[in-house]
Amino acid sequence: MQLKLRRKLTLIFTVYLILLVLLIAYVAFSGRFVNHMFLAFLLIAVISIVFLVWFNYTEKTMDQKMITSMVVEGNIALVNIQKGTINKIIKTGTGHNYPIWDITAYLYDKNNQVSTIQFCDKFNASQTSIPNGYVYITYDPNKPEQIFIVPNPLLGISDESMQAVQHFESIHKDIKYLNCYYSDGIVLETMQQYTEKLLAKN
Repeated sequence: MQLKLRRKLTLIFTVYLILLVLLIAYVAFSGRFVNHMFLAFLLIAVISIVFLVWFNYTEKTMDQKMITSMVVEGNIALVNIQKGTINKIIKTGTGHNYPIWDITAYLYDKNNQVSTIQFCDKFNASQTSIPNGYVYITYDPNKPEQIFIVPNPLLGISDESMQAVQHFESIHKDIKYLNCYYSDGIVLETMQQYTEKLLAKN
């Protein structure tokens, strides 16, 4: 899903650049704005700044809004991560680099069906390997490609998501959760790594 979002944003930005070039060319060569050339280009500059602010905000928050919406509705599933490999590094409009990791995992849905899935997600640049363990993902059978890893703190934001977690925990007694949170991309670590990090700070 992350790669689809990236392609969509790239298309939007490309269309914007084409329209901007055409607009500048029209203003520069049409002669219609010869007496107000400064104001015309000032307006173009303001429009460009507004667009870039909107684009950077959307680029940074689009996936998080989708995750929150699905978690609130209780559309989550439990997965047991088996392995991860880096797909590519993407660069945002603000110059921030994110590694996209391909994840292979066992998926347990609400009907207790087990399947192997592959998906990708955007991680923090500090993520150098993917640990094995359990996390939750957004999951709706009607939107099979709309999959994101759910940060643990989000799981308690609605009754529906809490009930889903309780459902999975009542069936799977041996869940070994990974510590999962969002910090300029997903961060995954074992609870031992999390504990060692806390002890190092103290």
